[in-house]
Amino acid sequence: MRRQSLIAIFILVVAVAIAVLMVRSRPTVEPQPVTETAPLVETSTLRSSTSPLEIVATGTVSAQERVIVASQVGGQVLYVNPDFVEGEQIDRGDVIIRLDRADFENRVRSAKADLAAQDVNVMQAEQDVQIARSELAQFDERFSAQQSSEAPPQTSGFRPPEQSNVAIGETSNVNTLSDVERSLATREPQLQSAIAARDRAAAGLSDAELALKRTVVTAPFSGLVQSETVSVGSIISAGQSLGELVSSDVFEVQASLSDQEAALIPGLYNNDGEPLTATIRQILAGQTVEWPAEVSRVSAVRDPQTRRVEVFLTVKNPLTSGQFVDGNNGERAAPPLFIGSLVDVLLSGAPNQTYALIDTNYLRTDNQVWLVEDGRLRIVQASLILRSDNVAAITFPGLSNRHTLVTSDLRAPVDGMNIRLSEAD
Repeated sequence: MRRQSLIAIFILVVAVAIAVLMVRSRPTVEPQPVTETAPLVETSTLRSSTSPLEIVATGTVSAQERVIVASQVGGQVLYVNPDFVEGEQIDRGDVIIRLDRADFENRVRSAKADLAAQDVNVMQAEQDVQIARSELAQFDERFSAQQSSEAPPQTSGFRPPEQSNVAIGETSNVNTLSDVERSLATREPQLQSAIAARDRAAAGLSDAELALKRTVVTAPFSGLVQSETVSVGSIISAGQSLGELVSSDVFEVQASLSDQEAALIPGLYNNDGEPLTATIRQILAGQTVEWPAEVSRVSAVRDPQTRRVEVFLTVKNPLTSGQFVDGNNGERAAPPLFIGSLVDVLLSGAPNQTYALIDTNYLRTDNQVWLVEDGRLRIVQASLILRSDNVAAITFPGLSNRHTLVTSDLRAPVDGMNIRLSEAD
């Protein structure tokens, strides 16, 4: 038992000796200063500008004038213009259809005969009036002469009572007749009735001739045939739809703008001078085609779903006014602008302050931007003027070309932290 105790004490002494030896023989560690590693960032120069901004909106092409082709009279179709088919173009005044004229020509002849008969009646009534007036004048002269020869001498103030209801030709003077009695006596009502009957016959002839003219339906304007539903031999009624024609002289483009975009366009709401110009752009087979346009009106009603401003533009001669942007197409004509196409509408905006265009990827949370100032990161709150899918126009106090924009992402950005610039910058 004593031997085991001695062995344990010996092992303990040896362990303490080894520990002391290890502590004394360890190297001395000198404290080193802590160095902070600044993150490496990429940057680009911020370009300020005051020039007009190009506002791009999406628009839809539609027809400004659209008409349903119909005949004002009914009948059998004898002719249909071969160009009156869907997709073809019709010029102003071109005959679209012709109806059978036989019934309408008969109505015209009947109306002419009726008018001629009424002319004879008027002539007869005029002669009757002249004869009646002559007879009435002669009777009045004879009666006046008879009254003068039979008048008693005036010897006292006594006058016999006048007789009433005395027939003409007995003792009453014709000059005492009322206007109505004189009119009846001269047969003037019969003349007026004959004239009214002649006017009615003349109106009937005009209606018959007008209906005859309406057997030919012509195009009210130059346009494209949108649809057609008539063929030779068809029996149509007045007002029946024969097809649809849209004007090809002017197309309309409807585009929607945000409140910010609309506010940048001067004179959009109250333009009293020259119309606002715009450009319609479309990319076809890798080539850009443009058409000149003008703002015609701005809707006073907001779209109930998007709450955006609806702007309407007109494009004159849309089938022939297009131009290639690159200009490398020789004499080849640009394609026409088609109804129903989706196009880009380019309008000019005029901001009243200095701005800079940046990639939307560099616009941070809450419209903040990261700048470099004396080797440190500066987080600046910017005001958004305009934003599209890829580009944003911003401004902030003191904006100039001296600012450098941080384009790299940082895990924990802190205003005033040190940063290192990439050598490529």
